[in-house]
Amino acid sequence: MNFLHTLKISIKILINDKKFFGAAICLLSFIVSFLVIFPTISGEILSKSKLEAYQKYGEHDFVISSNSQKQIQSIIKDDTFKVCGQVYISDSYPIGGNQIQATLGAMDSLAFQTGHLALKYGKMPTENNEVVIEAFMAEPLIQEYKDLHADFKLFQPFDITLEDTTYHVVGVIENYSSSWTNPDFIEIGYNTFPNIILNSEVQDSDYTLSNNTFLLMKKQFSLKDNMSDYIREHELEREQILMNHRLEANGLSLIKRLQDYTYLFIALSYFVSFLTIFYLFFTQYIVRKIKVYEIFYATGLTPTHIHILIISQGTILFVLSVIAGTFISTLVLSIYQQWFLQNQTDTIKIFNIPILIGITIFFGIVLAIITVIMKRRLFRQNSNVSGRTLVPILHNKISKFSLQWKIILMQIVGSIKLTILNIGSLALTFVLLFLNLIITNETAYEPDQNTAHYGLLSKQTIAEEILNQYPVTLNQKFSFSFEDTEELEKLDSVRFISKIPLTLGTTLLLTDEQLSPYFRQWMESYTEENSFVNFSTYDYDSLNIPENYHPIKNVNFLLVDQQNWEGYNQILQLAPSVYEQLEKSASTILFVPEKTDKQKLENLTIGRIEVEKSELTFKRWDLNVIDIIPSEFIDPNTKSSLNGPTILLHENVVAKEQIFPGIADIEVYRKSNLSHADIQDLEDKLLQLIARFPGSLYYSKDAEFEETENTVNYLRSLSMTLMIFVIIFSAIIFYLIFFMKILVKEREWLIYRALGEIVNKTVIRFVLEILCYYILSAIGSIIILAIILFLFPVNPTALLKGTTYLLMVTTISFVSSLPIFILLRKKISLQYISEILSKN
Repeated sequence: MNFLHTLKISIKILINDKKFFGAAICLLSFIVSFLVIFPTISGEILSKSKLEAYQKYGEHDFVISSNSQKQIQSIIKDDTFKVCGQVYISDSYPIGGNQIQATLGAMDSLAFQTGHLALKYGKMPTENNEVVIEAFMAEPLIQEYKDLHADFKLFQPFDITLEDTTYHVVGVIENYSSSWTNPDFIEIGYNTFPNIILNSEVQDSDYTLSNNTFLLMKKQFSLKDNMSDYIREHELEREQILMNHRLEANGLSLIKRLQDYTYLFIALSYFVSFLTIFYLFFTQYIVRKIKVYEIFYATGLTPTHIHILIISQGTILFVLSVIAGTFISTLVLSIYQQWFLQNQTDTIKIFNIPILIGITIFFGIVLAIITVIMKRRLFRQNSNVSGRTLVPILHNKISKFSLQWKIILMQIVGSIKLTILNIGSLALTFVLLFLNLIITNETAYEPDQNTAHYGLLSKQTIAEEILNQYPVTLNQKFSFSFEDTEELEKLDSVRFISKIPLTLGTTLLLTDEQLSPYFRQWMESYTEENSFVNFSTYDYDSLNIPENYHPIKNVNFLLVDQQNWEGYNQILQLAPSVYEQLEKSASTILFVPEKTDKQKLENLTIGRIEVEKSELTFKRWDLNVIDIIPSEFIDPNTKSSLNGPTILLHENVVAKEQIFPGIADIEVYRKSNLSHADIQDLEDKLLQLIARFPGSLYYSKDAEFEETENTVNYLRSLSMTLMIFVIIFSAIIFYLIFFMKILVKEREWLIYRALGEIVNKTVIRFVLEILCYYILSAIGSIIILAIILFLFPVNPTALLKGTTYLLMVTTISFVSSLPIFILLRKKISLQYISEILSKN
């Protein structure tokens, strides 16, 4: 039997059964189209989410800082890690009336690409002495230029002069330097990322001879690359390595959960398709074709010939389905992109070769397994299509049941394989719907209306070591001054400011008598071993700290003044005299989430170990406790509580007693119904304030939402589209299973009808059987979901939404099965029986 003859016979076998051939092509085509659409859309969601993280934190894994050309060349030649960009640091220059120190530097094209620096206005530098500037540097620089050029309009290129050199500003980029991981010990103009950036590849001067060079590095192979050997080989100091912790902690760690669920979703969609194809194979193909093959075998065809016929038929079905399914998916994605993404700059990669290769491999595996099963069934005696049955075993156990339930139970357990396929397909389809909701929830962005409009953090990275449970701060003491916040509070646009001081490791110091069970447990929870890096117990002993002091770490400190006291007192409801006492004396209000003996805590002490010129000093302050609130502190704006003890101090007392050098964290809440000009004026002042502190963080809720709005809308559109396709896919699976069951049971129901059973009784029995399948599938899906959620935890909100959604979909699915019951009534009507008998 040659190839053409085999192909001809295979086509004839398929075409002779037009109903099966058409149904199989339609079903497999839809499965292929969904297997193309699911990975395409979910992959786009994942890649876009990753891009958002890279745009904020850079795509590099770590940075190497070096001013040695020999060391830099050695690193570039080593392929253990990949150099993906070079950033040259030139120097720092005062701008904005000498209030701000800006870092001038240059980047090569790889650094611009790896850093994902987003252009806000203008263009990127392409000529000598062209620069782009960071957004928060733009206002003071533009203002200086406006003072000299009244006709200036935003945005048009302008010139700035730094010492004797003039630079042409051609663009403004989004703020990046505060989002990237910064060094612990900052030297402005040496190890700070540039705010004024040239393109190093088009400059006349040689920027490789700059003050310092940052090499943006990527890991080549795995996370197991030995960093210690790498550092030793290139004679690097630990301080020269700056890991991009924020990318991992704030960016990719959040996406990792989405990535896990996306991959699981894609794998599950393939497995559901696999079970669906096998269900079609078991219920229709074997029943319809096995007798044909037995005749072929009886007339002289060898098992090999029949084996080839099966393979060729399967290949024909799969090839036609892949072509039709690819066409459907391409058409659907093209229409979706043209109609729904016409205002988006993003485009979906419609024709994805790896996905098509994956589908081809998938169908090849399915065909191989089907061929093996068919071969086993054809050449063994007493072949039973339905597989093993549990009916004989259960016969005695169900003898007390009514006839209706006996028939239902026998239908369910009559064929183990078909029952497993039914329940498995339905259960996994429910899980697929749940995973789709989780993916949608992970990509949803809903800004919290209670959070501050603006956040300013003067120093994000604190370098410290532990010495006898005292945290000793080692790096610079950058902080906002008390005068800075006073100026902000005077603005009419400001409603409330929350201020957290720069504590420098200040702890609550309690004596043995003051240590309640709560404080003992808190102290034990945060016990740490001595670091022994810069200081030892010998240095500690020289400080003569009283032995009966027990440092209580991780205590919250909050500052109050006249402006924000009213907001805090909305919750506290304290007398006016309390504020006067806070303002005029070294007093505090203590928040402890337990009932505490106030007599033992009438007075308390706070203190810290400071580093001054590499020497340790111990400082302490005694405070009078005005009141002890037996609860955690609740923020009046966000309604959230601060974990652990909280100490409330007045700003004037802190400044007078020099308890803290300044304010580390400022949260600004503006008034409602402000004009655009008032908002702009407030933001300009905040940007000028934050620009004075390299390595600081500025957050604007409005700007954050505006920057991500297009991406959020795009992701939301993709997620909703994916959900629609999943629901359609699930509906097809549901209808397929129940329709196939009707076809399998058709003759059996006709016999019941011929023996006089009324139609409604048969319909009700089938409804109950379907309900049993739903219940068993729901139980199975719960078990599977419990395992998935144990391995990949989700937040409670997503879990609640998912559970509600799953119940809703289950109900809708069962109700949507009603059209099948209408078909069932037609199938078992007397007229249909007469038609069958007349044909026979």
